[in-house]
Amino acid sequence: MHIIRYTNPKGCLKDVLDSFLNKNDFFDVPISSLEHFEWYYVAYLEDEMVGVRKVLTDFETWSPYTYHEERFKEFYNPAYDTYYLQAIAVLPAFRGQGIGTALLHHAIEDIPKNACIFTSLCEANTIKNQYIDTHGFSLLKSLPERTCLGRFPEGSLQRTA
Repeated sequence: MHIIRYTNPKGCLKDVLDSFLNKNDFFDVPISSLEHFEWYYVAYLEDEMVGVRKVLTDFETWSPYTYHEERFKEFYNPAYDTYYLQAIAVLPAFRGQGIGTALLHHAIEDIPKNACIFTSLCEANTIKNQYIDTHGFSLLKSLPERTCLGRFPEGSLQRTA
């Protein structure tokens, strides 16, 4: 398996990646695009795309256009760059083989250590403890059918509101 990061893809590639995400996971709403603020990590086995992870890179820009602002605004601190792990999808035939974990690792490795990271997981997500135990995320709050997690730079205050 190899993983490639695409920064702010355009045209057909972007359409293919968003379509893959929308077809292969359990999302509350369709994945939409915010040009110039997206990283996509794509896992390939031989020549087949088997998984995609999407990261939004600028909270102040994208949050007003999504429902995530309400979930995380009390934890947002403008003193820190803030990223959002928006979506992950792995083809059903390839789940349970570490592809989603590899996509998560690649995304987190590329995010600066002095940045905040938010994500929200649906109840069907089985790796919540990996975010907490392996990657230093904290449980921020539980909502109906969602768990909100965050990772903060050492020494920063978590709640701002």
